[in-house]
Amino acid sequence: MTTLREAAQQALEALIARGQRGDGAPDTVAALRAALAQEEQEPVAWYDGRIFYGSQAAASLNCADMAALMPLYTAPPRREWQGLTEDELGELMHDSCGYPMCPNGDDLAFARAIETALKERNHG
Repeated sequence: MTTLREAAQQALEALIARGQRGDGAPDTVAALRAALAQEEQEPVAWYDGRIFYGSQAAASLNCADMAALMPLYTAPPRREWQGLTEDELGELMHDSCGYPMCPNGDDLAFARAIETALKERNHG
């Protein structure tokens, strides 16, 4: 069985290969790299619908028994920052200032700088 992490790695490799031919998806590649860079959270216990198993008890089970258990975590995994697309930034610029973004890209660079500052502030 392929895990979600393995599938994401395969998708990343396929997109990078496509990108070398000029038809990759840079935003998707960046998102997959960020997701794969996150540490996987370890379960603190497991549940089979009737019984809770702690880490030590679950370690004594065989692989077939473990596959039937639902992992339990202390907190939901932390979500990665979701940036805005250029179109979304353009719409916001138009809605807030009444004019579209400048064609020279200065507005886009400024908006990305704001995103970076917010990301650092919110994620440390």
